[in-house]
Amino acid sequence: MKIIYKYPIEHVSNGSRNIIPIQKGAQILDIEYQGTQLTIWALVEKDAPLEDNEFVIFSTGHTDPLLDDPNLVYLASAQHHTHFLHVFKLEKS
Repeated sequence: MKIIYKYPIEHVSNGSRNIIPIQKGAQILDIEYQGTQLTIWALVEKDAPLEDNEFVIFSTGHTDPLLDDPNLVYLASAQHHTHFLHVFKLEKS
């Protein structure tokens, strides 16, 4: 049975990495702020096994060598007050 879950994600600095266990085969639906918390919403198979997913967050106007990694997949951008954060998933190679 499918269900929508939410997962908090932390942005400490440019290039912040988060490893979040999410059910295998999850479909990311949205990434936005819920209040002051950056949050991922995903459609998941409730009983699917968990797998670690690595998410990386970048701020607008900052450089980082990881942005050149071909395994980095853009997911969404989220606005918080006057700045935007851009969330990527680092796919397993």
